[in-house]
Amino acid sequence: MRLLNFLLFSEVVVSQMVLYNPQNIVMADVGATAVISCVSNATIEDGTLISWYKTSSKPAKSPKRVKACQNDNDAHKYGCKNSAYKANLEIYNVQIIDSGVYFCAYHYVTLLRFSNGTALIIRDGSKEDFTTSCKSYLGFVLCGGLLLLLVLTVHLFWQYKQIDKKAQDVTHQDRDSDGIVYAHLDMSRLTQGRKQQR
Repeated sequence: MRLLNFLLFSEVVVSQMVLYNPQNIVMADVGATAVISCVSNATIEDGTLISWYKTSSKPAKSPKRVKACQNDNDAHKYGCKNSAYKANLEIYNVQIIDSGVYFCAYHYVTLLRFSNGTALIIRDGSKEDFTTSCKSYLGFVLCGGLLLLLVLTVHLFWQYKQIDKKAQDVTHQDRDSDGIVYAHLDMSRLTQGRKQQR
């Protein structure tokens, strides 16, 4: 009776189990090791019941099993690292062909429960990445833009000084030629001249 109750309880727990890939995308360079994680809301009693599947597109088109954690198949390429609530797939020496969407799945009797999937993108280190090339050009463009801004600022400042100087010259000329003649009349000389004429 206890065994039947345990099996029924286990069936309920497993049927309510949700597997989830916390990483939407994992990126790795060619030759590196990629690690894809899968977490569960319930304890994975026996981590060997976890398997990993791969498809080349998302949503999945008939995923193909690449690793069953209960046996050591293809140990040089894949490794399983499982704990109570987490399962990790390690993919060694990744190549471009390893790109795709990976799902973890839990097998229990006739039940097969899949996760949401993680996209694995492999970067080819021999080819210059578009973002890397953009970053290198961005530095040159930024420096060139700052230099151009500095030259433009100096030019505008010099132009402003020239215009200000011309405005001051015009102002001085206007003051001198405003139509009024300023003179100092020496009345003593004027009176002396008149006396001499008499």
